[in-house]
Amino acid sequence: MAETITELPAGALVTVKVRTNSRHPQKVRFWDDLGGVDYVFSGAGPANTEIGRASLRATGQPYSVDFAYSGDRDEWQQSIVKRGGPYDIGTYHLLVLVAENGDDADYNDAIVEFSWYDPN
Repeated sequence: MAETITELPAGALVTVKVRTNSRHPQKVRFWDDLGGVDYVFSGAGPANTEIGRASLRATGQPYSVDFAYSGDRDEWQQSIVKRGGPYDIGTYHLLVLVAENGDDADYNDAIVEFSWYDPN
C-alpha cells in the first residue's frame, strides 16, 4: 500500500534521495495523481547505496510513495514502511521514509529522504 505525502509545501524545491542497505532488490515508486511526477528507482546494495535521486518543484498536492522488494522467489512484495518528520532545522526540512523487507528488523532496506528549504 502506498504512503501519502502531504508535507511538501507548494513552491518548494524538493530533493528526493533513495538509498538501500539490502542484498534483495528494492523498488521505490514516487508519483502524483496529476501526472507531473512518476519516478521509479530500483537496485540493491550495502552501506547506503544510492539507487536514485531527483528534484521537483512541489505543487502542494499529495504525492504517493510505494515500496517493494524482490525476495528469493523473484516476485515483488510490499515492504513494511515507517516514517519520521518532517524535521525542521531553521528553514531546512527533512522527511524520511524507511522500509523493511522482513529479513531482519533494522528498517533500512530502502530509505527515501525528502529535503527542502522554505519556499519563501
